[in-house]
Amino acid sequence: MKAIKQFILALVRKAGYRIVSESGLSAREQQWIDTANRLKQAERQLNDLRQRLRAAKLVPDMAAAGAAETEPQNVGSGPQRRRERLPIVEGLLAILDAKAHFIVLDAGAREAHRDPRWRILGTERLSIRGFEPNQDECRRLNDEAAALGYDYKYYPIGLWDEAGTIPFEDNMAGGGSSFLRQNRLVTDRWKFENPHAVSLARDMFRPVQMIDVKTISVEQWAKDNGIGDLDFAKLNVQGAELKILETFGDRLSDVVGVLSEVSFVDSYVDRPFFADVDQFLRDRGFTFFDIVAHHHIGRADSPVAAQHLEWNERQFSGLVSVMGQLVEGHALYLRDPIDMELRGIDTQHFTTTKLMKLICVAEIFGQIEYAFELFKWLTTRLRQQGDLVLANTLEGARDRAAGIYREVHSREPQ
Repeated sequence: MKAIKQFILALVRKAGYRIVSESGLSAREQQWIDTANRLKQAERQLNDLRQRLRAAKLVPDMAAAGAAETEPQNVGSGPQRRRERLPIVEGLLAILDAKAHFIVLDAGAREAHRDPRWRILGTERLSIRGFEPNQDECRRLNDEAAALGYDYKYYPIGLWDEAGTIPFEDNMAGGGSSFLRQNRLVTDRWKFENPHAVSLARDMFRPVQMIDVKTISVEQWAKDNGIGDLDFAKLNVQGAELKILETFGDRLSDVVGVLSEVSFVDSYVDRPFFADVDQFLRDRGFTFFDIVAHHHIGRADSPVAAQHLEWNERQFSGLVSVMGQLVEGHALYLRDPIDMELRGIDTQHFTTTKLMKLICVAEIFGQIEYAFELFKWLTTRLRQQGDLVLANTLEGARDRAAGIYREVHSREPQ
């Protein structure tokens, strides 16, 4: 707003208007400032209306398409900067056996086929199996995925720790429905904010009805549908993440990565916290890497919205909390065979194909340096096993990818 004010003042003064008020503003200048303020307020109200319509499902809710859909993408002149090309993935796809598919389980899978992170693999390499309890929505998702030529299949059932039928709390907010009961003692105090709009949680995030939903465990679903090993699991199910992880059984040992929604507050009754999910995955050989899609909230009774305050966030970055309370995020866990080997844990059960998939997943989710570290470790392992041809091929792919990154992304000397 300060920049707008200065710009308006410059225009008005250039037109020859005289400053007469004690505040340093002429009557005409003050009129322009008032108009700008009204326009800004109208913009906020319009954005608030859009959110309310989205919550009421009168306009499409794209939030569930994945945080990568709404977060800023890398910008620049080249496809690498826009993440349209991932040089490590491209190199490994050329080496992997043509029959090697990436199989992703997506729980809470609404609009999973629009998640841009997996597009680099292409339709011939990727299979996603998603779960959407709403039968009409599930049918729509299957039709849309088929029309796009994707090997994505959505199942009209919910994942839980056992087969059966249990109550499901349908929520006004897209993505807010859950098998757990919403804790409105917590959530009604919230205010949803973005840089342009504010909405009270109690107006748009609340249960509207209870419905019965059929459920199944991951292990039973995989047996019933002839699913072999899984490569990655994405879980965004409003508190049921740990329940679902517990039903993988031995199949979890095949998974190279997990992206799970985690919570830092009890927004649903008896919801597991980040610490619970973290301990479970660490106990099963996963390593925590990052949290993406941070969800901060404001307070309904606050007269100001912190995200609208005009301060220099770069100046205060890392020093103060400027976005409100962090209540949720999506935690990324990956296998780390290097760490396992250093601690004397056997890694021979990781096949070369599975390790190449892990390297691809690491780059897909932005862990580029870890992907290169794995690349070098795998090449060394292959040499020790006597597979010099594949080791040399991988080394060449690694060097080419590093060259692309240095040229496009880095300021390092060539």
